[in-house]
Amino acid sequence: MTNELQKSNWQAQIDLVKQIAAKNATHEEFNLMCHIANKYGLDPLVKQIWVVKYGTNPASIFTGRDGFLHIAHQTGKFGGLNTKVEMVDIPIDVKKQRRDRNGQTVTISVTRPWQYKAT
Repeated sequence: MTNELQKSNWQAQIDLVKQIAAKNATHEEFNLMCHIANKYGLDPLVKQIWVVKYGTNPASIFTGRDGFLHIAHQTGKFGGLNTKVEMVDIPIDVKKQRRDRNGQTVTISVTRPWQYKAT
């Protein structure tokens, strides 16, 4: 009975990782992501690593900023980073269209003579 419960719990955890970080990935693609996550100590549930799959094309495996920071911290050589956000006088003019939940086209527009820049 205990082994069945453990297998059921493991399967639930695997299904959760697949749903959150590896939607539509093949068994092999999922296993590859798990191998990379294990090798570098990355957690797919907090989006340090994930799979992107478009149709029947091969999956792409991505590591996010937090994943790279995690790897850097593990080296013992990472000295930190400095982040700066500033307003710059560079105009922005962006228009995007999307469909709302009723299927209607909505245009979102941002136009101003400045924008934020992060380095």
